[in-house]
Amino acid sequence: MLLYRKFLWVIGICSALLLSYEYGYAKEQDAKKIVDHVLVTVTGVGSKEDEALLKNVKAYLSIEQRKNHSSLNKKRIRRLHKQATEEIHNALKVFGYYRPSIEAQLTPPSPPSKEWRAYYRITKNDPVRIKKISIRFLGDALRDPAFAELLDELPIKKGKIFHHTDYETAKRKLLNLAEERGYFDVSLPKQYVEFDEKAYTMAIFLHLDSQKRYHFGEVVFNDVKFSKKLLHQFISFKTGEPYSVKKMLRFRDAMNESGYFEKVRIKNRYEEQKSKKFVNLHVQLTPRKRNTYKGKIGYGTDTGLRLTAEVKTHYINRRGHKLRSALALTQKQRGRFLELAYEIPLKSHPREYFEVFINYNSKNETALDGSTRFEDTSLGIRKHHTRHLFNNIHVKETWGLTYLEERYALIDLLLGDIDPIDRTEILDDINEFERRVLDPTFRVLIPSIQWVYSDIDNPLYPTNAKKLGLTLQGGFDTLASNLSFWQIHLKGNFIRKIHKNGRLLFRADIAYTDATTQTSTDSDLGFTSSILPRILQFRTGGDRSVRGYAYEELDGGSNSLVSGKHLIAASIEYDYRILKDWGAAIFYDIGNAFNDYNKIDLHKGVGIGARWYSPIGAVRLDIARGLNKKDKPWRFHLTIGTDF
Repeated sequence: MLLYRKFLWVIGICSALLLSYEYGYAKEQDAKKIVDHVLVTVTGVGSKEDEALLKNVKAYLSIEQRKNHSSLNKKRIRRLHKQATEEIHNALKVFGYYRPSIEAQLTPPSPPSKEWRAYYRITKNDPVRIKKISIRFLGDALRDPAFAELLDELPIKKGKIFHHTDYETAKRKLLNLAEERGYFDVSLPKQYVEFDEKAYTMAIFLHLDSQKRYHFGEVVFNDVKFSKKLLHQFISFKTGEPYSVKKMLRFRDAMNESGYFEKVRIKNRYEEQKSKKFVNLHVQLTPRKRNTYKGKIGYGTDTGLRLTAEVKTHYINRRGHKLRSALALTQKQRGRFLELAYEIPLKSHPREYFEVFINYNSKNETALDGSTRFEDTSLGIRKHHTRHLFNNIHVKETWGLTYLEERYALIDLLLGDIDPIDRTEILDDINEFERRVLDPTFRVLIPSIQWVYSDIDNPLYPTNAKKLGLTLQGGFDTLASNLSFWQIHLKGNFIRKIHKNGRLLFRADIAYTDATTQTSTDSDLGFTSSILPRILQFRTGGDRSVRGYAYEELDGGSNSLVSGKHLIAASIEYDYRILKDWGAAIFYDIGNAFNDYNKIDLHKGVGIGARWYSPIGAVRLDIARGLNKKDKPWRFHLTIGTDF
């Protein structure tokens, strides 16, 4: 029993000691949590124009950077405060303030607080200004006009406030230009500033010694599956020509845009022929996959379901020839489109190529009494290239020569399913003009030229964009054709940002055609039409033209049987982005096709719409009223895709 009591007594003493230790340790840890720290206040440079200055002062101030450091104590805080004045001086010098007045004050904490207060009041006074600038060029740069042109772009100017950052920027610009133009041995033998304390002015000295300029040497390609002739077409310079980064980048960009390569890397090896001052370029090319396949499914109220398939062969042979084939099907009108195009590169620019193509296009047309199928086949050649206008305007130019054959039977559309004998008798009774319109087979050889200019800031949601297209084409009945015509077609799209979330969209489509147009007088059919393939005539109306009307519903009315040879259509729309991915629109459309300028009947449509800006382009749902329609004037329109 006595032993048991002693055991309990020992256990109690140990427990008390343990609790006492834990309590003391906890108090010690709490004391450690309350450490010295500093509240730093800087005044005198708090205005909006002084934001960069204040930021620089705080970056230079050691006491600001370490104000909450765990190792701070009384001695270290006083030392940091003592050096703060010099640090502020150095920070202000960067911006040209060499004679500031600085009032510094350090207030120790009042127990039990551990917060010190450091206060710095800055009076900037007048900044130092640049009185003299001495920039000299030695070596080949002395005769290089690019360096003289750069002088006007340098941020250092006489009379301007001296900023160290401007001085460093000027040095960097000079050295960058030297490297961009092939002066790889460049140096700055003199690069310093001189402060005249008495006059309170600054002088800048920058002397650049470019030495000899390097020239383009050999271009070495790695072993790839393309001919040397094709690869050398991309080179935008000649061996021995003065080196220029711009020309080297133009060379790289042309290869990147050619569609042949997945990766293009160019290494500058000027050290290989340093004694001769030549720059060899080693080009590492990774070819892309030979074929790419694309499939699309879309829907529009005009076309119904749309299916598109495309196969591109990016290189058929070592000479870089390409093959493109495409098939498109539409639900409505049983539309069929087939294209096969063979491309042959011409020059270094990827947009310059020669193209041989064949197209087949067909669709059904239905009227009250009957239907017919329009079929046209075209075979042709085109030359694509870029024309440079006024130095900075690049226009895509296409010269073409196309042989077109088109067949359809309007007599079946007008009279329906009639007996073949009756059909033959009707065709025998009508005159030559009516026969060529009602049961035509058009054959025409069409030379053409097209210009397209586009400037689009954002393909998915443009706010500042324009696209213009102009096409001239014609045919002559004495040149592999059974008709004559000429045509000019102008299309334009413009988008401008209005306020923060609004856009103004304007679209215009204008065409004029010189072709034979007559009115039937020798039969009971009675119509006006042009001797012209339907594919070269015009209709409008639908999702992307005059809304409030069905797809190609506006065909000229009673003044046109098939379509109109002239066209006027325009649209103005305002859309407003309400949420990040949602918007609303209001629009007004006008237009029609016609054959006679004295009988123009422009139809109008107005409406509102909703917009969802998806990752693949805008989804547009519009409800429009055709102002010239008496029956069913309201119509829904749904389109998916980009504005251009």
